[in-house]
Amino acid sequence: MMKKIISIFMVFLMLMTMTSFSAFASSDITLNVNFNSVDSSLNISGIINSTRDRIPLTLHISRNGTTVAGAEIFVKGKTTEGVPFAFKPIILSATIPSGTLNIEVTASMINLKESITFEYVGTDYHYNLIKRVDDALKGGNLTLFVQEVRATATDLGIDISSFDNLSDDAEIIAKEVLSSLNLNLPEDYSTDERCEQISVEIGKYKDKYSEAIALGQFFDITSLGELKSWYDNYKTKYSFLENDTNTEADETKMLSYFDEAIMSEGYLNRLANMSSVRKIEDLNIAMKHQALLQEVEDSHPNIISRLLTDFPQLFTGVNYQGYNSLTTTQQSAVNIAVTGKVYSSLNALANEINAQILVASTSTYVPGESNTSTGGKGGKGGTGNYLAPAESLETVKTELFDDIDSVSWAKEAIIYLYDAGIVSGKGNNKFAPNDNVTRAELAKMLVLGFGLESKGDAKIFKDVATGAWYADYVSVAASNGLINGDEKGRFNPDKPVTRQDAAVMMYRAIKTDEKTEKAFFEDYDEIADYSEAAVDYMYQKGIINGIGDGKFAPKSNVTRVQVAKMLYLLLA
Repeated sequence: MMKKIISIFMVFLMLMTMTSFSAFASSDITLNVNFNSVDSSLNISGIINSTRDRIPLTLHISRNGTTVAGAEIFVKGKTTEGVPFAFKPIILSATIPSGTLNIEVTASMINLKESITFEYVGTDYHYNLIKRVDDALKGGNLTLFVQEVRATATDLGIDISSFDNLSDDAEIIAKEVLSSLNLNLPEDYSTDERCEQISVEIGKYKDKYSEAIALGQFFDITSLGELKSWYDNYKTKYSFLENDTNTEADETKMLSYFDEAIMSEGYLNRLANMSSVRKIEDLNIAMKHQALLQEVEDSHPNIISRLLTDFPQLFTGVNYQGYNSLTTTQQSAVNIAVTGKVYSSLNALANEINAQILVASTSTYVPGESNTSTGGKGGKGGTGNYLAPAESLETVKTELFDDIDSVSWAKEAIIYLYDAGIVSGKGNNKFAPNDNVTRAELAKMLVLGFGLESKGDAKIFKDVATGAWYADYVSVAASNGLINGDEKGRFNPDKPVTRQDAAVMMYRAIKTDEKTEKAFFEDYDEIADYSEAAVDYMYQKGIINGIGDGKFAPKSNVTRVQVAKMLYLLLA
């Protein structure tokens, strides 16, 4: 009897065990689902609450009872929280319609199962959204088009607040840019190829929207700070810093002009010259071209020769043959007449250059006298006078200075600087090339040569009288950081300039942060610490050489001819 009871009990236990293994528990699997919209993949992971360490898992994804995808993995590695698992990303076919996906993970070995639902947004949904935008665009109703842009913005990944932050005028520009959009949508989303094309067109639409906002913001700029902020924000995204064949010029050289001009107050006035631009690549070109024109307005006359040399592709309208046939002095006359003026386009500048080439080729330029036919400004503008063509230019120069033949290596430099009104003679047709240069004289040359203007309150030196001929030049040079007084507040205007101090004043005038290698002079240790960077730079750039025997002679006085040559090399 006891055996029979035990037998019945064992059968009962077996039935209970079989029942427990045939029913799946779901509370011991935690599921996490993440969707990657970039590649339309589902990332499914979780943790199994089990004492087992090696578990096979099955993944099944369905929509409305139809299988969409599946996978199997074998997991191991128990932690204090359980056994973690992660399936490889499931790439969903772009043709799967939007709807509820049922995601089910089963661990049959331990009778565990868990399911979760996920609301999937497929290509069909985005196709219908972009189709609404495209239909409104092709319908020609700009108001309806903008309404659709707003209505679909969130789901298509567009920040509509950027559009709302534009001024009314800038918003009109942004609308015009957006309305130039040309989408090429397929008829439906029935194949992977068509779904891929839809994604491409949505990307094109988002890029055009970003471009519209960037252009709208550009024409909302009212200050240099805003301009810098805009440029810093978009210069990398829209390749302002990369070499672009569309500019028809060497971008590396272009940027050296651009970085300086874009921080000029005058550049803000040039935004109006770009108001018709409706493409970001065209704005890239226009901004750089306007930077060149701003440099012509602000810079020393030698800028013209530099532009013509650096960017012949941009000045195809210039009579290069005529310009190159001019003497150095005649070219200088052209440069002086052209700079210091405002030009709205490169064509306008080219036309003015050609006009001045014609004037120079039929006239002889005599420097230093008033010329009412050209308009300059400050130390940069056009001064000069034209004689009858029959009078020889070389004769005029010979009569000008009769003591520069002995320094033929600097003759061109002296004539160039005299033509530009930067240096003058000592009277009686003398230039006095070997005379020392005083601190006041060098201050004047640098102010005129670099077209400097006062940058604030005039600095007062005890030994600079208000009515002295050099007072204004000293004041401007000091405000630009070219010169300092001694410990007693004196400038010492009549004191000769040493070679190292001349290098320092010129180095400060060009305002460069470029680092160069150490100069090679046997007496380098004699160079003052404050002069080393200036001497190094001037040496590496070929502006200074030395006095022979490998020496620089830093504390020796610099002569007028030495300064003329150095300044000429810096400017021309």
